[in-house]
Amino acid sequence: MKFFNGGGIVSTNGNGHVDDKMDKKRGFSLIYVSTAFNSLRRHSQMIKKPKSASISHDIYPEALKKRITDPELLFKREYLVGKGTFGHVYKVTDRGTGAPLAAKIIDLEKSTQDLEDVQQEIIVLSQCNSPYIIEYFASYVKNHSLWIMMEYVDGTSAKQLAKSGLLQEKHIGVIIRETLKGLDYLHTNALKIHRDIKAANILISLHGEVKLADFGVAGQLSESVTKRASLVGSPFWMAPEIIKDSEYTFKADIWSLGICSIELAAKGSPPYVHLHPMKAMISIAEDPSPCLESTLAMTSSGDGIRDAEKFSSKFKCFIDLCLNKEPDQ
Repeated sequence: MKFFNGGGIVSTNGNGHVDDKMDKKRGFSLIYVSTAFNSLRRHSQMIKKPKSASISHDIYPEALKKRITDPELLFKREYLVGKGTFGHVYKVTDRGTGAPLAAKIIDLEKSTQDLEDVQQEIIVLSQCNSPYIIEYFASYVKNHSLWIMMEYVDGTSAKQLAKSGLLQEKHIGVIIRETLKGLDYLHTNALKIHRDIKAANILISLHGEVKLADFGVAGQLSESVTKRASLVGSPFWMAPEIIKDSEYTFKADIWSLGICSIELAAKGSPPYVHLHPMKAMISIAEDPSPCLESTLAMTSSGDGIRDAEKFSSKFKCFIDLCLNKEPDQ
């Protein structure tokens, strides 16, 4: 994936490492160029999809200057959809085709996040090809803003559905099942750990399609590096082994999915939501695994045990299996 400026090509490696930093003061204004093509049903034009990249400092070719463009000329910004890990997400419209897309726009000067983390999301998305994961289309850099163009989901997040109070166990089951399919692809085919599984990062279309989103903290999982040891993710959904700064694998995502299951059943409230995030992390690391009953007791106005009786023993068993504090089991 390559970003062009007047003096060279700035891009990221396919292996997830960054060899240089973007010059935030100069600003860049070109989409990537790649040899791999992907015909997108939402576009009449051919959009190049990156497969690998690296930092280089070649002089910008005269013949390619016509490719420099302003994303505002290609896409009309409609409205704010939400806030992701590293930026605001807008619905945009392709000015040429009228097709809807989602644009995550990041101010590179104001962002407190390391550029490597931002580029990591682009790398992960560009390497994924699954109906259960948000599709990545392209990246533009204009002045100090990075535009990440993605598939637009014309629905809502699982969190918003949960907060409505309309989700029944059968609905939660479908959301979790489809999310597991996305995780299976991510862990098996893409060799990645998401590390931030929660209802807000699960999108549901008007047709009932379930897709994983927000890969800003996703990590590489390969045969040579099968375990990671870095503290990332959202505190309430974080696995104990991550909090303890222990080595962890894809099973950390399974713990988060168990917490997400409780969150969906408790109208959008994960366990320990009443605590300060730091205290919640201590409880996750030191206390017994949370359960549906205790969470409902803290988050509902009624009887937690009685509220939990609305859910089947199989659903509770699934949660217990996900929230096993022994990752090897």
